[in-house]
Amino acid sequence: MLLSIAGAALGILASWLAFHGWQASTMGADNTKMAFQLDVTADVALTAGLLGLAIGIIGGALPALAATRLPLTSALRARG
Repeated sequence: MLLSIAGAALGILASWLAFHGWQASTMGADNTKMAFQLDVTADVALTAGLLGLAIGIIGGALPALAATRLPLTSALRARG
């Protein structure tokens, strides 16, 4: 979980540095233009952090469940 929190925090920081305050635009049919401002707000950061934490929990739970099924002596003798 600590690795997933650190990864989510690093990702939030990188997205804030890369995209905060930028303006993006698209060109649609009939020369219509749509522009929008990219802002990394606290709500976006919280959602990204919770999603990163959830992915870390799910990703760590599967190997942990597999490890609980091993006998203790076999698990201690296993190499890699």
